[in-house]
Amino acid sequence: MGEYNAKDLCAVLSQVFQKTNQVFFSYAWREKLEEIMTEEKRYGHLVEWLNREIELCESVINVFAPADRTKDYQKGNLVTYMEQIQKLAILIHSRELLLDSRTTKEMRENIEYTLGKLYGIHYNEELESYV
Repeated sequence: MGEYNAKDLCAVLSQVFQKTNQVFFSYAWREKLEEIMTEEKRYGHLVEWLNREIELCESVINVFAPADRTKDYQKGNLVTYMEQIQKLAILIHSRELLLDSRTTKEMRENIEYTLGKLYGIHYNEELESYV
């Protein structure tokens, strides 16, 4: 057998502990990963809701656009058009913020809260969707 000194022993122990820590932290990561995936799934559903609402707004905007105004075009048509343009801007901005990697969990919660207050939606755990 070769000679071993304290430095060699420390190096070997360090390698063993690094491997052990990888296994240990991989278990902790799995627990955190489940939480992250659940959160991502929830906000993924919010992005899906936003996409549906964006499509609907686009359709309404196309119907009420003043460019297609006829003699029957009313002020109410213009009001609807302006409301939908405003809603479209909010929806698109919210979606882009949710999809931005720099958006924190707190920011996502704030966006979800605001959309809930504006449009009366909430996440239904059983349906796994926004209603």
